[in-house]
Amino acid sequence: MANFILKDLNCVFIHIPKTAGSSIRKGVFKEKISERRFGEIPNEYQDYFKFAFVRNPFDRLVSGWKYENRRLRQRNNTSFSEFLEIALDDSIPY
Repeated sequence: MANFILKDLNCVFIHIPKTAGSSIRKGVFKEKISERRFGEIPNEYQDYFKFAFVRNPFDRLVSGWKYENRRLRQRNNTSFSEFLEIALDDSIPY
């Protein structure tokens, strides 16, 4: 996960993948990003305001199902219930 330091605004934008973070970063904060850090936020920025955008978990799940069906279209479409069965199967390694 990437953290974008916005020194002029005294804040850190924590980019969570698949939440429109790239669009927000490029459209709103393009000129304001001072540096990018991966992992933990450095100590010198601990007092900065930190924020992130999140996505409704159900919407994210449906998006994943649609993505997989588009990607695997040449084989066959998976119903949403089949997708859930696969996604929740603990015997399948990550």
